[in-house]
Amino acid sequence: MKPVVVADSSALWIRLPFEQLGAHFPVIGLKTVASWRILRCNKIRHQCPGYHEAELPLPPRAFGRLAELFAPFAALQIRRICGQPRAMVYTFPVHCIYPRWFPRTPSFYYATDDYSQDYGFDPRRVLCGERNLVHQVRSVFAVSEALADLLAERHGVCRTKFTIVPNGLPDEQIFESGPQRSALAPVPIPAHFRPLIGVLGGINKRLRLGWLLQAVKALPWSHWAFVGPIGELDDAAETALRELQVHPRCCFTGAQSYERLFEHAASFDAAVIPLNAEGINSTCSPVRFFTQLPYGQPILVTPGCRQMQKYSQCVIECETAASLVSNLQSLTSIKFDDGKAAARWMLAKQSTWQCRAALLKQVIESNVN
Repeated sequence: MKPVVVADSSALWIRLPFEQLGAHFPVIGLKTVASWRILRCNKIRHQCPGYHEAELPLPPRAFGRLAELFAPFAALQIRRICGQPRAMVYTFPVHCIYPRWFPRTPSFYYATDDYSQDYGFDPRRVLCGERNLVHQVRSVFAVSEALADLLAERHGVCRTKFTIVPNGLPDEQIFESGPQRSALAPVPIPAHFRPLIGVLGGINKRLRLGWLLQAVKALPWSHWAFVGPIGELDDAAETALRELQVHPRCCFTGAQSYERLFEHAASFDAAVIPLNAEGINSTCSPVRFFTQLPYGQPILVTPGCRQMQKYSQCVIECETAASLVSNLQSLTSIKFDDGKAAARWMLAKQSTWQCRAALLKQVIESNVN
């Protein structure tokens, strides 16, 4: 059977749903490697049932800023390695040049972010490529309603061309008997850190770190775990982070593998997703939210991500720093049981990467002859 080829599956949040799509028909994810390794590259490497990875020996950024220059060479390699694809799935606006090299192959755009924001690309080039791509493909997968609305309005495309495929989580993280927390926090979080409030994912300017600092100071009984790498910061975020890093009731674990994030998420008494309203936050689909879901703990969110409004039955919304403090304080009196654990667990069961792949399959099959 001809494969579905995913152009640049390097990013975790792109690869995972397409790995599961391999359960339905063959999928090949493309990754670039240094061009000097051309003699050492395996054509295709098996990753999991139905999903394979192909390494294309190309110069750095050949699927990025230099995509137009190297498109003919990349297209030849894709045909040599993958044959005639069943469908092509493009994952970044710069891929707008590839449909011309696969004119008879049904094409799709898997949109995970508004790449004109926060990525350091030339916004004009992003918008131009994005416009060409959404008009050329048969269907667009968007990770959120907000992103689909934005792209449809921005580029004058009918909203019915979009299918919402949010991010998700592995089904093996869901206990069939219901949500189950872990009593132990992984190293390096100290064993005495209880109650434990967790912040999962990258720590950067996208977070309301100032609000978290206020909560740490206002709640002397609280202990905090920050599980993720430290990224780009603005001045305000950097100032707050310096205080948090030296606070005796805060622990920073550094970057963790995706698999280990679930161990940390299971150990929290409550989780905070403190996204602000800047950059890509408003249209994103936070992987950190889905990672937290299956264990049932309260999830407190701050204004910033529109998708969280859709899941309001599963979260505690905190409009201000003061409301974040007061909601955390209230949770202590009910032993961190806000009555929403079952709703979060049910949403987790409906939000697995397998569920996302089933939706991808449905749309691809309906558009491929």
